Amino acid sequence: MGDIRRVGIRAIPDDADVAKFLFSLSEEYETKIKEVCEQMDDTIEQTIRSEEPPIFAFGKLLNYLASLEKPELIELLAGAIWREKW
Repeated sequence: MGDIRRVGIRAIPDDADVAKFLFSLSEEYETKIKEVCEQMDDTIEQTIRSEEPPIFAFGKLLNYLASLEKPELIELLAGAIWREKW
């Protein structure tokens, strides 16, 4: 039995070109980030319509993130940081 190569929490397929594998992960994370940002836009709009302080939307974001399983949170954070820096 050989060692399983990993990137973060994901095992790299034996036949994978690491660069292509990482690129596909970054695309997957980018899609998830866009979905979360769209949900956040809706949350902000709802918060404003309900005449709550806009910062309450930040609290709702924190609650959402706290509800995620650790692997999903790791990947979401990695995607957000990569998107910001790249």
